[in-house]
Amino acid sequence: MDALKKFIEKKRSEAKFKKAGRGHRMDEPSGGGARPAGPAPVQERQHPSKSSQLAGAAALARHQQTQQQHSASSRSLAVIRAQARKQLEEEAAAAAGAAEGGATPAGPRVTELEMAPNLAVNGVYYKCAIIGGEVLPKAEIQLKIKEFLYEQLVEDGGISSCLIIHSCNPNKEKVQTCVQTLSTYVDNIMQQPAEPKFRRIRQSNRAYTERVAAVEGGAEFLAAAGFQCEQLPHGDGVEAFWVFPPDGDLERLQLLRDALLGAEPIVPELDRNVRALMPSQASRQVALPPDFFAISPEELKREQQLRAEVVENMTLLQTRAMRERAEQRELRKYRYCLVRVRFPDGITLQGTFRVLERVASIFAFLRENLVKPDTAFDLLTPTGHQLSPDDPTTLAEAKLVPSVLLTWQPRCGAAPPGGTTTAYLLPELMEMIEELG
Repeated sequence: MDALKKFIEKKRSEAKFKKAGRGHRMDEPSGGGARPAGPAPVQERQHPSKSSQLAGAAALARHQQTQQQHSASSRSLAVIRAQARKQLEEEAAAAAGAAEGGATPAGPRVTELEMAPNLAVNGVYYKCAIIGGEVLPKAEIQLKIKEFLYEQLVEDGGISSCLIIHSCNPNKEKVQTCVQTLSTYVDNIMQQPAEPKFRRIRQSNRAYTERVAAVEGGAEFLAAAGFQCEQLPHGDGVEAFWVFPPDGDLERLQLLRDALLGAEPIVPELDRNVRALMPSQASRQVALPPDFFAISPEELKREQQLRAEVVENMTLLQTRAMRERAEQRELRKYRYCLVRVRFPDGITLQGTFRVLERVASIFAFLRENLVKPDTAFDLLTPTGHQLSPDDPTTLAEAKLVPSVLLTWQPRCGAAPPGGTTTAYLLPELMEMIEELG
């Protein structure tokens, strides 16, 4: 839908414009403009050259970025510890309840994660270009997207309400039902515009309350489409109705229906949280934060049963199908994957991936961070298996979760990525090498 594309592009341009800094008057002198005519200026203190100013600005930007990273790391680590404490309390309560029944559950050992001296990564972060360049945890970035869309209702209520319906409701089945119901409302009006019953929607109607009012953005869509809230007689009393006026804009109504059907949710992008590590840092024993795991309360209750099954299965001969089912059950415990790639100079590149991403995404991630992206290279797993950029399997299917250390090797005859230098990664990554923890 062209209207949706224009709306998204406009908001992205505004986000970039806000980050460009303050504006300047046309009559202000600038470093790159021509000198004004007149007598030679009086000798003054020599100002820094343009290259010095650029270098200073770059250094200041790096300093501010480092401070933001430190603050985000501290905040995410505090969140992780709070989550761990909460899980410990729940586990203790479950253990006390089971003790009364004579059983002792065996949940995951969260204390080891709580007291881990080093975390391989402080958390899982997301970003969204439409709201700016902030990198935040998933819950916070989703809240930012929601706040942004509701702010846009004043400017463009139609497009914004469509995006709210698709982006701010976690239950996709309810979203689909809401979209179909709203489309039916519009189709009935378009097909029989003179029929009064199709222009009225009783707000206490069960179909409306369950399918539209219960979904964020449903009522906002009706208001943006031209429906008006009125009190009308119904039965023995008066009730609230959505009423589409006889002189309502049918063309706009049809356009919004098409926009609603063609809209897609605004999905935040997973931030790779890229880091370059020295050999001493990459060799440390580290732990993964809770965000990497997908363990529900029901799965925690089944932990004891699963462990008992593992012990039992170790004493039995298993078929290939049985082993594959056990492997798939193990892989479903993880949501994210920590990928580390070791280069010939000993430097390790680290990034965060979803377990359902393809193997090709690792190759794309590496090329984005190499000095020479077109360098031909191979990736080897710890077992010596060579990965292929054309491999359609996911990271989970390739058994690379929850973390993996890959080896980067230039192909025979390929020039070093850094040319005459020994660095393989971008200079800005090498400058960001810092201690974990």
